[in-house]
Amino acid sequence: MTSPVLDPDETPPTMPRPPVNGSSRSPVERVYLVDEDPAVLRVAAEILDGSGYEIQGYSSPAEFLKDSEHLPPGVVITDQEMKGIGGIEIQRHLSARPNHFKVILVTASPKTSLAVEAMKNGAVTVLDKPLKRTELLAAGSEAFRQLKNANVFDEDLPPAFRLVNPIWTDCQFGNAR
Repeated sequence: MTSPVLDPDETPPTMPRPPVNGSSRSPVERVYLVDEDPAVLRVAAEILDGSGYEIQGYSSPAEFLKDSEHLPPGVVITDQEMKGIGGIEIQRHLSARPNHFKVILVTASPKTSLAVEAMKNGAVTVLDKPLKRTELLAAGSEAFRQLKNANVFDEDLPPAFRLVNPIWTDCQFGNAR
């Protein structure tokens, strides 16, 4: 019997973590997992934790939405089919801060209409269950690339330098213009 959570034929790839702005330091890459199924939370966390992400799991979509107002930037991986609040509703709520969170939807019932709506609302992608390691890691990598391109990690810089991020980054690492 195969697991509905993870494709058993998948092997974990090694994925290098690229430096930020040419530096050797990376911002903390946070992943927020939202799913009512503890097995999905556990498996997704195991896949992502092995890649160096900081993981925070939520079994309650309402609790996540409440906390999201105060959470640092990151990638949200959420199930579409949950009681009360689904993944699309979470994505709509987060769209008020589109460059703060990137959303990856996960579904056991793939539908073209769901994928189209999710992508129109700015989702990075929609993944089908059972989760495949390579797809989940690739989606996470793409989501963090989008966040970095939006400069959401500027909060790591001293406040006076946030408006001049490219100059600060070059000076910080000895490449003054």
